Amino acid sequence: AAGSDPSIFVGGGERQSPLRAYGPAATVVVGAATLALVAAPLLAWATPRRHVLRELVEPPLSIEDYATPLAQYRYLELDQKDVTLFRVAGLPAGARLRLASLDHYDGTVFSMSSATAGFVRMGERRYGEGPGTPAELTVDVVAYEGMWLPGGGDVRRVAFTGPAARAQTDTLYLGTRADTLLTTAGVAAGDRYALSVVLPPVDTAEAPVVRRGPVSDRRVPEAVSKLAAEVTGDATSPLEQLRRIEHHLATTGYYSNGSDGRSRSGHNAERLGAMLAAQQLVGDDEQYAVLMALMARQLQIPARVVVGFYPDDAGAPDAAERVLDVTGATAHVWVEAPTEAGWARFDPTPSRDRVPQTPTEQPRNHPRPQVVPPPEVPGTVDDPAADDEGRRADSDQHDGADAWLRVLAVAGGVIGVTVVVATPFLLIGAAKRTRCRRRRTAADLAVRVGGAWYEVVDAATDLGHRLDAVPTRRESAARLAARFPQAQAPQLAVRIDAGVFGAHPPTEAAAAAVWADTDATLTRMRAGLPWWRRALAWCSLRSFVRPATPRTWSLPSWLRRGAS
Repeated sequence: AAGSDPSIFVGGGERQSPLRAYGPAATVVVGAATLALVAAPLLAWATPRRHVLRELVEPPLSIEDYATPLAQYRYLELDQKDVTLFRVAGLPAGARLRLASLDHYDGTVFSMSSATAGFVRMGERRYGEGPGTPAELTVDVVAYEGMWLPGGGDVRRVAFTGPAARAQTDTLYLGTRADTLLTTAGVAAGDRYALSVVLPPVDTAEAPVVRRGPVSDRRVPEAVSKLAAEVTGDATSPLEQLRRIEHHLATTGYYSNGSDGRSRSGHNAERLGAMLAAQQLVGDDEQYAVLMALMARQLQIPARVVVGFYPDDAGAPDAAERVLDVTGATAHVWVEAPTEAGWARFDPTPSRDRVPQTPTEQPRNHPRPQVVPPPEVPGTVDDPAADDEGRRADSDQHDGADAWLRVLAVAGGVIGVTVVVATPFLLIGAAKRTRCRRRRTAADLAVRVGGAWYEVVDAATDLGHRLDAVPTRRESAARLAARFPQAQAPQLAVRIDAGVFGAHPPTEAAAAAVWADTDATLTRMRAGLPWWRRALAWCSLRSFVRPATPRTWSLPSWLRRGAS
């Protein structure tokens, strides 16, 4: 029994004092803490800046971490159609201002890959000998935000003169095979840059189109290949095939940007499949350009999708001296295909005044023959039969009124019970929408980007897959990928970590792109689930209860040694 008691007997049966047992250890701890408090300021003064390897080694650009600019097209087209995004001077007549070229489709978005785009650090100047017309452009950013620079192409020089010119120059990249400019520092209101670019020749549409090997697109709807074969028919020349596809889409399709509720945004496989399955082809530049590019790529023609602008007054004289206000309404998407003389341009989108028509059947007129009623026989006051007939008529009227009152009472009861039963679920849905809106509109952009991941975690919790609070986003995303493999949660976690922990704070455009990817991830998580499972998740309260962070406590080792 004495061996198990920490207070042991020593000497001639005297109990050892706790101060003698634990005093030396406590003295060592206090001395170490005092030494640390004194030495920390001296070490900080001696080494004012710590050196970290990641500050000296710059990782290569991973374009897959950035959202495709095509995802913002509907936002530019509708929400910013009357907003001046930037002003450009020196744009020649008929020229277009490209934003990005996209050459890879994965069934969800049309984007670009680092391997095919060939992004390299540009600096201020590069040299080339490509054919075309040289142009000197000056771009003043007004309301545009993002990392993609308007004015890409065969770029020879870029010079920033705005408040963030140094950071923008240091992070400037050029896709040598994608004709795309970007700066990871981003541009915003007040920025300005000068651009020397060689515009492609205008006669490339007559040059032979180059047909290359198979493309690496994934999850292309089968209806796209079928339509491409039907439209091209017996055409064997790649140029003739492209012209037939362009003519078919522009003349048989209808234009709608979604403002009339007849066209959804997006260009994933489901959206294109629904577009081709409908009675009428309805969409805007985004859907028609992606559809034509995929049809061409199914014929082994490596077409690409280009996002850009061309102002309505681009054909006015004195282009070198004119300053154009570029608004969201001038945003367009078109298709380019490689030829022996450069890239040929195709516009498959129907005219904007070619709106879908909804046929309505006119009511048919079925005249009925006129029937002369028999003459009425007036009754007399003294006729008892006439009095009985009148009383029966009044009784029938009262019975009819009572029946209507009973129907209204039953309907009111049903509506009241429905409202009472549905109110809690409506309140839960309203609380979730409020929570999502607060995250989506947070004033701090880093908090706004991080809130997107909380939205994914809450959705997974409501679907019955609760995540622990300890793992990182990428660890949690790996667990989500095992449960929802189609949701692409690991890619989203990488983008959110880049926005929260990146070297530069995220921009409004980057935050909007992250939330667009989050909405797509949530849709893919719920896809394939039965309707009752989605309904249970909608009214679930589990996401309002955060998992507790596990906390462990144990006796310090020096106390355990002293106790033993």
